[in-house]
Amino acid sequence: MSYLPLQSFIAPARDTCQIWRTVAGIALTFAIYSMGLSTFAPLLREVTAIGSDVGTTLLEQSDVAPAATLVILYSFGLLTFGSAATVIILHKRSALSLLGDPTHMTRQFWRAVKAMLVLNVTLILLPPYGGSGSVEIVENLAPQTWALLFPLSLLGLLVQTSAEEIFFRGYLLQQLAARFSSPLVWMGAPTLVFALGHFDPANGVHAWSIVIWAGLFSLAATDLVARTGNLGAAIGLHFVNNAFAMLVVSYPGNMSGLSLFVFTEGPADFGPTSVEILLEYAMLGVSWLAIRLAVRR
Repeated sequence: MSYLPLQSFIAPARDTCQIWRTVAGIALTFAIYSMGLSTFAPLLREVTAIGSDVGTTLLEQSDVAPAATLVILYSFGLLTFGSAATVIILHKRSALSLLGDPTHMTRQFWRAVKAMLVLNVTLILLPPYGGSGSVEIVENLAPQTWALLFPLSLLGLLVQTSAEEIFFRGYLLQQLAARFSSPLVWMGAPTLVFALGHFDPANGVHAWSIVIWAGLFSLAATDLVARTGNLGAAIGLHFVNNAFAMLVVSYPGNMSGLSLFVFTEGPADFGPTSVEILLEYAMLGVSWLAIRLAVRR
């Protein structure tokens, strides 16, 4: 009964939910996305260079130039464009149908954002800062530079997080749920793809912990979509989670260029059952519960 709103969300996909069409839609989306990335490849190569010798890149205050992270974030807009083009060309429906009811989506987004902000700010104010206190935090960007970039950073994060939600919890979820009634399919398949997409061998023994976390995140986001009938709460969860992880305190890596602070150790330095990893799992669970309470109708 709690998933009844899902029916209105997937209704636009029912007439064109054939498996061949969904497979073709995935291929078309990523073809458009890849062609877009290829078009902007020279710009990406220019500003995503990592290290102290980047020379011509913008605002080289951190080990990763902030411009590199900004370009990566905004490039996700191509995934949104690919998803929108696919439903228009292949499924003959409005791109807005990927979002759910716009009014409800906007309301649920802001409810989720408020819940996440209250939760995260509360946890930041509680000792010890940084969870277990076993990992040190150092300044990554000068505060004035960080503040100057903050509006662009927030918008870039909204582009990135909404793009992933539109494809995974929008297009894939709608197509599969319209065709299959079992949550093992419409919830499980996008979760598996989303989770494996976060695998990075550079993270060492922690690599699979990140995959597991991403899978749990996908399940939480999918649950929110099914309960609300739109992407608002899922985008809110994703947006604020990434905002704190990428703009406030980041792990060192190629997505830390916009963060005010960075941890002195990265995921590869942690064990698979370290306190830091367990705290990440716990935080995700509390975030999901907080938004569940916030979006109740």
